Amino acid sequence: MEKEIFEVGLTLSFEAYYKTHLATQVVGWEKNAFLLTKGIYVQGQPAKLKNNDPCKIRFLKDGVAYGFESAVISVQFYPFSLMFIKYPEKLETVKIRVAPRFKVDLPTKLTDNVKTLMADALMLDISEGGCGLRVPVQEGKELSPDGTYAITFSVMDKEISLGCGVRKLDKGKETWFLGVEFTNITAQNKEALTLFLDFLKKHPGG
Repeated sequence: MEKEIFEVGLTLSFEAYYKTHLATQVVGWEKNAFLLTKGIYVQGQPAKLKNNDPCKIRFLKDGVAYGFESAVISVQFYPFSLMFIKYPEKLETVKIRVAPRFKVDLPTKLTDNVKTLMADALMLDISEGGCGLRVPVQEGKELSPDGTYAITFSVMDKEISLGCGVRKLDKGKETWFLGVEFTNITAQNKEALTLFLDFLKKHPGG
């Protein structure tokens, strides 16, 4: 592992011994010693993780899926919520077929799982598996990696509504940039999305 593959803010999928997949983010690391992440909460409560608990970590970066087995070194919640895990001795990697991504400029509504409007966003790019959104900062509204959301936009006289989850979130002072992954797509919306992507492929920038 000559090239450092971790970066601050990288989202990790943390699988504990009870097969629960939890999300956390990298805060820092000491090579060959430990990986430091944010503490993990489940439904507002600290996750029941103890020193020496075995775990599996997976993450995506630059079109490659990484995975490794590790163990919890220690968990602290005061004064800051942090978790230390053992630095990976060995990494498994799988290259992922990356769907073509097309640049767009589409007004998009972002709603939560009860269809409450979270924001009037702007879609910046789209692929078969997800899209990038620019969202004005929403006072009093938080977006969670564990949350379920939906986006709605209109193309070619059709309204397309797609379930999605937040996979990347960059917070600026006035704007948030979201990377979302599509989930729970109906056959009708899947067909509409495929037609739209075919159109973009044939008419780039059109």
